[in-house]
Amino acid sequence: MENKVTFRTFIISSPTTPFSATNTFYPRRHKFPVSPFALDDAATLFHDTAAFGTASDARSIMQQIVASENMDREIVIGDRPVIAYYTGKKEIFSSNTALGTISASHVSTETMGTSSGIKIDNTIYIRILFAEALTFMDVISRLWKVQRFFGLIVGRPQNLLEVNIATGTDLPWRANRVYGSMFPKYGRSDNKPHPGDILIDAVRNPKRFSDVLAAWLERENTWRGARERFFQSFEKQRTYDIDRLISATNMFDLMPETAFPEPEKLPSDLAEAKDKAKIIFKKLPQSADRGSVLNALGRVGSLTLRRKIASRCSWLLGRIGGRLPELLLVTDEAVNCRNHYVHGSASRIDYSEKPDIRVFLTDTLEFVFAASDLIEAGWDIAAWCEIGGHRHHPFGAYMEGYSRGLGELKSLIPT
Repeated sequence: MENKVTFRTFIISSPTTPFSATNTFYPRRHKFPVSPFALDDAATLFHDTAAFGTASDARSIMQQIVASENMDREIVIGDRPVIAYYTGKKEIFSSNTALGTISASHVSTETMGTSSGIKIDNTIYIRILFAEALTFMDVISRLWKVQRFFGLIVGRPQNLLEVNIATGTDLPWRANRVYGSMFPKYGRSDNKPHPGDILIDAVRNPKRFSDVLAAWLERENTWRGARERFFQSFEKQRTYDIDRLISATNMFDLMPETAFPEPEKLPSDLAEAKDKAKIIFKKLPQSADRGSVLNALGRVGSLTLRRKIASRCSWLLGRIGGRLPELLLVTDEAVNCRNHYVHGSASRIDYSEKPDIRVFLTDTLEFVFAASDLIEAGWDIAAWCEIGGHRHHPFGAYMEGYSRGLGELKSLIPT
């Protein structure tokens, strides 16, 4: 039987051979070797000022151009000639990753000079070159993972301005434009990213960018559940609610065991008491209380949520601890807040009266999760902190307001 999949939410069109109006795709027949796409903040993410510019000594350059062109008429050079240029440099970076070879490149278009003027336009395309044939949805899935990484680096979720999928195995590839009703559309506030605030500069340090990208994607399969929860919150941007704080706490429980150190071995007397208690409770009739106690006994000796979060904080404290004093106090209170809303635990702070504190606790958890993830992949957070405040990136905004948030939190905790 033919392996046939129908997608009602995508339109795929080719300039040479359009797909059928039913948008039906046969995964075993088609190969997708490359997927170029464009993001709305690509020019900020890859701020390559050296590739385009205007010449400072335009008059002498104009004289050389006129002399070399052997024109059949006199060219008059005025007092203020202007020369705009593109160096011709195309590739910005390239990285061999678990998802394929990912690169970013300049694609320029120029107009012939007329009395209306001349211009050089540029679009930065990101490409994923796949090592094997993939189905359509596999391509889209990989694209979204890469898109999310770039959004984190630039500081806000990215809109897909254009998606192309080139098919075939030989050059020239056949380009297919993809229009998806499922592609999310993110609103834009006045807090536009600034080139100086991006976490890693791919233009000036392409190797570091490539290495971090590859290392981050290498863990995608084992970190998928936790990262999905993070990006669901990240994509809310400045919208906060109680569920966001709960989600930000729970994502640490979704992380793989390899993200944490081995739990300490229980003392022999405690381990013996645990084993005896399990034997006693297993002999009792089935009940909710019996199951609850056995579950609790099973967690004795394992890493608690607080310890998991503390272990991820260590990635930050070992590098920029001086900028985040008493970070563990904040994360512990975030767990208290989560327990209050999930289990009804008694709270020493009236969070309903202090929504700003809930926001601060949520931002702390999301910052610890995402920053430690990037640090583990090779990001140098200390160097990033040294070169500015970065207030246009949520990491920078969080760190700028950390002292104020910590002070307000401590003022609300009973002594």
